[in-house]
Amino acid sequence: MTQSKKIDILTIKYKVPIRYEEIGKFRGALLHEVGVEEDLFHNHKGDGFHYRYPLIQYKRIGGSAGLMILGEANRAMVGLSKTFGKSIRVGDRREVLEVDFMRSKTLTVRMGKKMFTYKLLNWMGLNSENYQHFQEIEDIEEKVAFLEQILCGQILAFCYGIDYDPPMQLKVEFLEIERDKVVPYKGQTMQAFDLIFRTNIFLPNHIGLGKGVSIGMGTVEEV
Repeated sequence: MTQSKKIDILTIKYKVPIRYEEIGKFRGALLHEVGVEEDLFHNHKGDGFHYRYPLIQYKRIGGSAGLMILGEANRAMVGLSKTFGKSIRVGDRREVLEVDFMRSKTLTVRMGKKMFTYKLLNWMGLNSENYQHFQEIEDIEEKVAFLEQILCGQILAFCYGIDYDPPMQLKVEFLEIERDKVVPYKGQTMQAFDLIFRTNIFLPNHIGLGKGVSIGMGTVEEV
């Protein structure tokens, strides 16, 4: 097991203004131009769902549409570059896929004794299966411990998604749940949290954790 893992991260911001609720529409429009054969851009495999950590994440960056491309997904740039300058439909309007900026960097994901503190925004940690169990827990400390366990699993999913095998036990501790709210997701409403947590793994800024990662949910921010 390696102590660390280097990961290449490419961030692209387009000159395409979008609202938060339009990220999914932008994703669909870009997929249409790229083509379904570029499987890194979506989470479907044949007629089913491909359960894997999304290495291409659609974001809203400074009020505009953007992408965060991680690790091996950088090979998708060949197909993506063919879409530059094309006209797409976002909702009821057309936009041109003009790039505002592209930034590339290499970070090292590592785990050790040091604890790192992050903010987690619009985190949808609960699915249909664990939501009911969460509601049945009466003790507040037990509720928090349950959510910590879920987030721990999602961080491990990110690690395995970038081919990093953590060398020691992952630790996750909530410091503050700032907000418990309801957000729209795929035509329904879901419970989401804004919170601050610490963990013994260094995470790249702005990656996503939990449900809806591919459309900008569960964004990690350095504190």
